[in-house]
Amino acid sequence: MTRRRGGAILAVALLCGAVLVTAGTSSAKTTAVPSWCGPKKITLGLTDGFGGNSWRLVTTASARNEAAKCPSVTSLTYADGQGNTQKAISDIQGMVAKGVNAIVVFPDAGKAILPALTSSFKAGVVTVPYRVTPS
Repeated sequence: MTRRRGGAILAVALLCGAVLVTAGTSSAKTTAVPSWCGPKKITLGLTDGFGGNSWRLVTTASARNEAAKCPSVTSLTYADGQGNTQKAISDIQGMVAKGVNAIVVFPDAGKAILPALTSSFKAGVVTVPYRVTPS
């Protein structure tokens, strides 16, 4: 059962990451529950190393929109590192401490953020670095 739950959480996290790629390309509204939604309730985190540019604002809005389509996602928590590596690391650690089940991370700080990602993964949080290779 744990493997199944982990698979559902991973699917949701990966899909949110994939949705960020296509942010802003569709304005159609859908009321059906997407096939990627798992049956278990989860909390999802999105951390951004620097969320102050237009593209990141669009991707954050898109992630919120996609998560809202899935009734099993009970909350989406967002944190903006504001270009500060220490804040970005603290944001990841804070979400892990709050008990998010999955986290999508823009690891803008590169290798400096890798220990926080590793720690998150080891804590059992599905951790998806997005768009940037952290190492």
